[in-house]
Amino acid sequence: MNLLKDTVTVKLQEAPAKILEFSSCYGGYVYVTVWRGTEKGEKLVHIDHEGKKIWERHYTDSVDEFGMFRENEVVVNNPTTSNIEVINLVDHSIVEVPHQYSFPDTSTMHIYTFSETKYLAIIEQGSSENKLVVSYYHVDAQVKKITDWKIEEEIIGSTISKFDNHSKVGWFLTKQEQMLKFHVFDLKTNQEEGTHKTYTINNTIGATVGMENLSLALINMW
Repeated sequence: MNLLKDTVTVKLQEAPAKILEFSSCYGGYVYVTVWRGTEKGEKLVHIDHEGKKIWERHYTDSVDEFGMFRENEVVVNNPTTSNIEVINLVDHSIVEVPHQYSFPDTSTMHIYTFSETKYLAIIEQGSSENKLVVSYYHVDAQVKKITDWKIEEEIIGSTISKFDNHSKVGWFLTKQEQMLKFHVFDLKTNQEEGTHKTYTINNTIGATVGMENLSLALINMW
């Protein structure tokens, strides 16, 4: 089977120090980049199809990534102001949604959008307190908070991932032994509080080549 492929080359008007996330969008492309110079922080940049800057917004804290439900809108975390920002890429107006971030020293933050339900999940992992907090919102004409969920055990070394297009997020250790183990949380059967499940699966991959206790490295799951 041949896959259709299209390659586009865009020469940016301003060369970024480092691009953290990049996507096509209304009027061109949008990306998150690290600031150049001595000031710390990141910025969200909207460019046209030729790479010319249309608009940008600076952040003094880490943004890392953004979420999208539609091509003319991006959703961004702003820990400095304790807000989630819904940014309209047509007129660059911003709707701020208050969000109390869970850790003063968040080491990892993800933002996932779920197309089937218009749910938004903010995933926070602490640094000194290495725990995980998942906060869900419903994003439509208005943004409504649904629930928060916190996993109490340590998750050092775990990979966090979006598992489906409804509401499911999961986490797992990269190195897996004879029993594969991973955790999932979603709102499918209990929208008010959500459901947490832990799965263990016998690793039989090595048996096909006559090897026992074969270790695996999990990169992603769906």
